[in-house]
Amino acid sequence: MKMHSILALALTAQTAFATSFYIRPFSEFTKSTQNIIRGKTSEIHAQNVINPDGSKAIYTFAKLEIKDVIKGDVAGTQIQIRKLGGTIDGVTLDIPSSVEFKDNEDGVFFLSGEQEDRSFEVSGMELGKFNLKEKNGEEILIGGIFSYSTPEPANNHDHNVMADNISENLKPWSIHQLKDLVKSQQQSSPPVAETQKSAEISRPTTEISSSPTITPRPESVKTISISKEKENSPLYFNATVWYSIATIVLTLGVFWLFRRG
Repeated sequence: MKMHSILALALTAQTAFATSFYIRPFSEFTKSTQNIIRGKTSEIHAQNVINPDGSKAIYTFAKLEIKDVIKGDVAGTQIQIRKLGGTIDGVTLDIPSSVEFKDNEDGVFFLSGEQEDRSFEVSGMELGKFNLKEKNGEEILIGGIFSYSTPEPANNHDHNVMADNISENLKPWSIHQLKDLVKSQQQSSPPVAETQKSAEISRPTTEISSSPTITPRPESVKTISISKEKENSPLYFNATVWYSIATIVLTLGVFWLFRRG
């Protein structure tokens, strides 16, 4: 048990410095999130998970009963959602600012795509979970990224970097306003399949010649070429002249040897 406590402390120390957030406008966070689901959590439990790289980690899972799919193509009446961290057999992996799951909690969850284990991970840790509060007959989103958008957030252990203009995060957002935002963003952005098709059509093609032309470098041309000035010089002899002179000298040499013999 003592070794477990030391391990848990080490894991906590390693993650304590990794919790920093970039706070951006709510509309950007909404646009970049793949799935947004309203639902109620239950059956919360922790278990060991083997990551794609072979490493092991503790994750906490919850069943999410789907009430409304605000964004995405999630099918069915329930899914599994997860977060990094939890406690198993006395070993605790504590992640500062990790999202908290509670039984029978109604909320709006910003989720990733489907993971290897068919679960969905909450995007941005605490930033991606919103509770609901009724005000003037409207259900208003509270918590999540809004809690970190004030000049002095309540979570003092976090170090946040904020975008230049997050004024939209400081006003109340209702469920209906979130749905309208998602609808407008989807209408202004073409589907992924259409975007890929357009990219393929507009992609420039490269033609490869069957008989490529090799152009010599100017330096090599200059080295092997003979200028007109040199060619016109009285000291210049072409290959034919040199061949003729060599033939005459060789003939005279042979004639001289026969005379001596």
